[in-house]
Amino acid sequence: MTPDPGHEDVVDVLADDHRTLLALLDHAAAADPGPQRSDLALRAVNAVRRHCATEERLLHPVLRRHLDDGERCAEHDTEEHEQLEELATALLDAGPGSPAAGDLLHRLTTSTRHHVEGVEGRRLPVLRERLTVTELQELAREARADLHSDDRPGPATMLG
Repeated sequence: MTPDPGHEDVVDVLADDHRTLLALLDHAAAADPGPQRSDLALRAVNAVRRHCATEERLLHPVLRRHLDDGERCAEHDTEEHEQLEELATALLDAGPGSPAAGDLLHRLTTSTRHHVEGVEGRRLPVLRERLTVTELQELAREARADLHSDDRPGPATMLG
């Protein structure tokens, strides 16, 4: 059950978006080559990019302030985002409906799943320990706005 939007915090919002991303990637990977896979893959790439941009804008500064090794954690996560972007770009270059798309979607899904496990296992629990309920809820409002915006670009590292 999804928490009441007025009471959910940034951990809830990011974890929910992780589930959505992984489901979209799984559906795209399972689709037969053609228009449906192309559409799902394009939606998945945009969602991954938007999610990474949101984490970099909201999560990374908080990690830097609240963890002794926050700078290292943020840098590590940014490197993972760059790897996701490389796979997303390769998928788009190959063509989401192409024969190579299946392998690229699998690799993008696997890499995204690895990233999600790290963020949920090591990053998000720290937020609930160290931030106030008010801070967590304010970050949730900002994250929701970012994640549900169709025109939000990816982070600078993804734009070239």
